[in-house]
Amino acid sequence: MARHNQEKIFRQTLKRSCYILINNWSTLRDRAPILQLVELFAGVSEPKRHWSPERKAIRHWVLGFLRSDDFQELAVFLTQKNQNLGKSNWSDRYATYLLGSQSSDSNQPQYRRDVARVLSQQLRNKFKFELTRYIAHFQLKTRNQKILKNPTILGDRVLSLIRHVLMRRGIFGHENLARIFLSQTAGMCYKDFKKSLLRYLLFLTHSEGRRLEPYLESVLLEFNQRYDDEVWNSYLLFATCKRLLDCLTIDREKKSSVVLTLSVTNSYHLTLSIVILKIILICEPSYAHLESCIATLIEHYGDCMESECLWLIHFLETLKVTLTIYADNIHFDLIENGHEECTTQVIEDVEEDYQVFSQIKMEPTLPGHPYSPHLGCG
Repeated sequence: MARHNQEKIFRQTLKRSCYILINNWSTLRDRAPILQLVELFAGVSEPKRHWSPERKAIRHWVLGFLRSDDFQELAVFLTQKNQNLGKSNWSDRYATYLLGSQSSDSNQPQYRRDVARVLSQQLRNKFKFELTRYIAHFQLKTRNQKILKNPTILGDRVLSLIRHVLMRRGIFGHENLARIFLSQTAGMCYKDFKKSLLRYLLFLTHSEGRRLEPYLESVLLEFNQRYDDEVWNSYLLFATCKRLLDCLTIDREKKSSVVLTLSVTNSYHLTLSIVILKIILICEPSYAHLESCIATLIEHYGDCMESECLWLIHFLETLKVTLTIYADNIHFDLIENGHEECTTQVIEDVEEDYQVFSQIKMEPTLPGHPYSPHLGCG
């Protein structure tokens, strides 16, 4: 029993030490020591016969730790710094959701949440920077110019996707529509608020929105009916948005929800992503719940082959790009070809009449939500 307790204490100490080190190195953006830690774990071998009993015991404890669930969780962090640790999986591309979910999990120790928060933010910033730079270089390319690596797996279609996202925002823009919605529904009873919320979410979604309407309407009308006659507040807003995000992503068995299945089956990836964006824009804190929902999907389907999960991957890629367009330190806009301010060269295979203008602000990201629309809600 004493020996078992010693091994337990050893594992806990080793685990916590790793998280603290990774957190410190990540905060300092010092990648080299993390790679050395990866190599150190990868090089652990069985104990030698001539070793002392104490040394053999410690090595067995280390090997036991490497086979434990604790190390598998730690590996999520390490694989973001070195993809050679273990076999790469399609789900590794979306580790930001797994990390984000862990950073808001109150059941996790604080040191683990701190590491998850830092690495998740770094992955988001890295993707935003790479996407912005790729779009700018892609539209300015010449025949002899090397194109930067596309941070998505959508190929050149990512440019078309961004155009469609920007065009679907209408003359007001999604951020302004969110502000208008919150302003116009202030003081409204909860029942009427839910009806207005449905109209807001499906505004400018065209035929795809009409296919989703019965599901969203059923969820909204039945949810928290005991508050229908009361004036809605931030608590009801948060609870309602969480319920909607559940409806749009996962079912009770933690699998793809009916709405998500319907959307991806009919290629409504963008419509679903924009509805999710609209929810985040009116209730900033609900983004943490979205991360939890997406993490649940990834964990459920993560062991499946990539070819079996293309439906989910295409949705995740579309959602990732859509949310990035509305990040708080990045700016995307459309410029009509031939406009006096448009000096970029148009590539031959682009049929649209607009080019995407992208710009990222390099000041440090403020604490808080990565896609903050600065609404001040919640």
